[in-house]
Amino acid sequence: NLNAASGGSAVSISLGTVGGGTPLASLTAGGGSATLNGNISTTGTVNLSQVYYGSGISLGNAVTIDTDPSNTGTAGNITFNLAPINGNYSLTLDASSSGTPGSIAFSSIGTTTPLASLTAKGGSLNLFNSIYTNGNVDFSATSSITLNSTLTIDTDSANTGTAGNILFGTAPVNGAFALTLDTTSAGTAGSISLGTVGASTPLTGLAASGGGLAPHGNFLTSNANMDFLGNNGVSPGPAGDTRNKNTWRPAGDN
Repeated sequence: NLNAASGGSAVSISLGTVGGGTPLASLTAGGGSATLNGNISTTGTVNLSQVYYGSGISLGNAVTIDTDPSNTGTAGNITFNLAPINGNYSLTLDASSSGTPGSIAFSSIGTTTPLASLTAKGGSLNLFNSIYTNGNVDFSATSSITLNSTLTIDTDSANTGTAGNILFGTAPVNGAFALTLDTTSAGTAGSISLGTVGASTPLTGLAASGGGLAPHGNFLTSNANMDFLGNNGVSPGPAGDTRNKNTWRPAGDN
């Protein structure tokens, strides 16, 4: 347990490789800011949610956080919550397990310095704020995704290079908020894959723009706010479809 926020002031924490030889049982850190310079391996929870007093969390290198490195038991949860994460490196959050996967929760990603890429694997994934990268955002190996605020995922925020893909796979997405997925670029646009959206809690809006959209289920919002026109002409409701226009179904789904 690393706490650098006592006495009314907060200082910085810098971590290299953690648990590389023998995974820790768990890791909790709090303070003004933290720099992650190496991989973190535990057999339990990784909680960095209290690192938000200053600049939050910076990546000093490509980082993987794995809470069941042997993949044989119960993975711990990975929690960032309010702590923003920035740095031009790849971040992989792995709470997967052949036993019981852990959950993952994080807030803003890449708002000051976009990440090179972001991957999350495990059980439920809770999103609390927008995500900016210069490469892929891959949540396809999570079991479910919940929106806790209106947010944007943008894989080429500078709009000058090659946008990464946004991959939700078949993971269902729910939450009474609006979601914008942006893989556009002045260079090469990325693709988007989406599972079922809004089946248990309809979104308030859904917009996707980029190189192409691969749907793996129905999309449902609480109103008609869907915009897919930036994805090769995909739009909410096929032509001639007289059903409720807050629902979009893949071709052939009646």
